[in-house]
Amino acid sequence: DLEHFQFNTAVSSLMELLNYLAKAKDTAINQTSEWQEAIKTLVLLIAPLAPHISEELWEALGQPYSIHKQAWPKYDASLAATEVFTLIVQINGKLRERIENVSLSANDEEVKQLALTHINIAAQLADKELKNVIYVPKRLVNIVVK
Repeated sequence: DLEHFQFNTAVSSLMELLNYLAKAKDTAINQTSEWQEAIKTLVLLIAPLAPHISEELWEALGQPYSIHKQAWPKYDASLAATEVFTLIVQINGKLRERIENVSLSANDEEVKQLALTHINIAAQLADKELKNVIYVPKRLVNIVVK
């Protein structure tokens, strides 16, 4: 977003990262090298938008030299790749459940069965006649009942 001079969306993305790190701060993760790397990366990403405070934060982290002479963080798509997705389950077009961590390798029938057998969905379908099950790959299952 910085390349397109969309600073508001860049700041918004940085706030999302900051909020995520704030939630994770009280866990054991804050003692790891990954945590330190995440904090350094956040400060580096803030540098073009808030140069003075980022320089102070960089120094407080005990880093040598100016933050503005550091290499820009590299993006590695393989680190962001996920093997799972969140499945939305609808009954007659109305959202009824979100099923987390559904494998991307699951076939259509497995995903439909997962939705139909989920405890909350099964309870809602108990006294209804199943008409159709529509699966939109990697997004949602819509169960049509009468």
